[in-house]
Amino acid sequence: MTKPTPGLYGGMLTTVLIFAMTTSPGWTETVKPNILLILTDDQGYGDLGLHGNPVLRTPNLDTLGRCSVRFDRFYAQPVCSPTRAALMTGRHFLKTGVWGVHGGRDYMNLDEVTVAQQLKQLGYATAMIGKWHLGKTAAYLPYRRGFDQSWVQTNLYAHRDPILDHNGVIEKSQGWTVSVLTDIALDYLREAAERPFFLYLAYPQIHEPWDVPEPLVQTYIDQGLSPGFATVCAMIEQLDTEVGRLLDELSRRNLNQNTVVIFLGDNGPIGESKGFHPLTNQEMARRNPRGWRGVKGNLFENGCRVPGFFRWSGQWEPKILQTPVEMMDVAPTLLALAGMPGSATPGQMEGVNLLPLLTGAQRTLPLRPAYYTNHEVYWPGKERLYDFLSDRSTLVFERTSLALRLGRYKYIRQWGDHWLIDLEEDPGESHNLASSHPELAKLMSDQLERWWREEIVADPDTYNMPEWQVGLTNEPAVMLHGSAPVAVYGNIQTDALYTSNWIDDGDGQAFAIQVHKAGNYKLKMHVVPGKTRGTVSVEVAEQQLKCPVGQQYSFELGTTSLPEGNHRLRLMLEGVAPDEKPVFEQFRALELIYCSAPESTKGSP
Repeated sequence: MTKPTPGLYGGMLTTVLIFAMTTSPGWTETVKPNILLILTDDQGYGDLGLHGNPVLRTPNLDTLGRCSVRFDRFYAQPVCSPTRAALMTGRHFLKTGVWGVHGGRDYMNLDEVTVAQQLKQLGYATAMIGKWHLGKTAAYLPYRRGFDQSWVQTNLYAHRDPILDHNGVIEKSQGWTVSVLTDIALDYLREAAERPFFLYLAYPQIHEPWDVPEPLVQTYIDQGLSPGFATVCAMIEQLDTEVGRLLDELSRRNLNQNTVVIFLGDNGPIGESKGFHPLTNQEMARRNPRGWRGVKGNLFENGCRVPGFFRWSGQWEPKILQTPVEMMDVAPTLLALAGMPGSATPGQMEGVNLLPLLTGAQRTLPLRPAYYTNHEVYWPGKERLYDFLSDRSTLVFERTSLALRLGRYKYIRQWGDHWLIDLEEDPGESHNLASSHPELAKLMSDQLERWWREEIVADPDTYNMPEWQVGLTNEPAVMLHGSAPVAVYGNIQTDALYTSNWIDDGDGQAFAIQVHKAGNYKLKMHVVPGKTRGTVSVEVAEQQLKCPVGQQYSFELGTTSLPEGNHRLRLMLEGVAPDEKPVFEQFRALELIYCSAPESTKGSP
């Protein structure tokens, strides 16, 4: 094995490690191309025939890849919401307020500027279809984040009969989700106006639970595959068919010459789903023909290295590039395509414009550090993934999952251990150089810690719960999801989609709210009831409500008057009966419903 160059141990490495790369000059053509951006869910690099998978049938994606500029080292973050935040903002996801998935950690800060907002300013029609996962209530949804039209799947992981939020209106659909979303995209393409369009299509395929038409599964079972492996393969083939429908429509409408098609994965593969035995090591190896280490959720190569295809027929020569690029590079590239001056870095973007690589003007990019992390953070006393974090300053660097890649070297802190990898000599990441090259490991560890402490932990906009927006225009009701409190009291435990342990007097939680429209609001609580009785006290804006509760799934707490401005809304148990606990198995959401204007303004002109 080649040893790290001795000179790297000196000041040169430190200088390179803190190098901050600027955006390259932008595209200068006056004609703005259409942009079709396709993102898939949990489809790893090896989940394509083109990438050496010996089992799959993916003819459409294989053809797309062969006609594209293929970034062989295209990196996402290892879980979905972080990747999506980087894609939409061109920034490291932790700086956008996203720091995980669910549990209130997947809400992108409202002051973040999205690529859709900027493309709208450049004259684009914008649409989003599918899995958003950057906030689950109105203020955070794409139709308020720069998209003219959005169809967001609300039953997030259902592969049949999707429920869609279309610009604030709930629509129920029937059929396979991947086909329903493609149908909407096809309708959008057929109705595309004279303006150039940006269409972001985020499929939930192939996220578990695995589900796909049985006849397609059977074709893989007939090849000797297990039911679980056959279902995964069938889902990928079903996805390939739907992408083929989109590409065929572009051809039929003669849109290939003025449409950039981008195909990306959001993170690496996972081998488990409810209803199936976990895939064996041999089955996962067939999904990973390069033999990379890791899966979705961790920081090794197979957790965050994904397909990255960029096609512009007639403009970009198909080729395979080995220079490492990042998910946050997509946004500045799209803006350069749309004609934004290359000297600007709008919205404090950290990604770089890839156009010089796509056009062939450059063969590589200057060396730059790349930082990765997932939703595994640690502080003293933490027991569960979704425990409530009350103080970011208590986070422990040595136990938080973080990685730094610089050129051929990668340094990982994960699961309380650390690794130094030479990716050129050891792409499978099987040899840990941390003990044999301690100086290099320390230099990279120090740089990673400086970045994390000074740029992330010190930033007041990171590691926070969302602030709920109440009384927005055309939004008569808002759900405050139980899993995203700004404070918890007593025995309360936070989880991915709810809080639990509502058992004693003093148990409760608080939300941060911003009221845009003063008025009288009805409060409705949504829970999974427990086995005993009690009273819920609500305190907000110097007012208090009390409501006895029993074995109901939804119940009204009463009506309160909310003035405009920022408030803290607190829910608390009191008067709990000494029966079998708890009062609530789960607290799912508090719904605020606008009823009327405040008394002082009624009758005003």
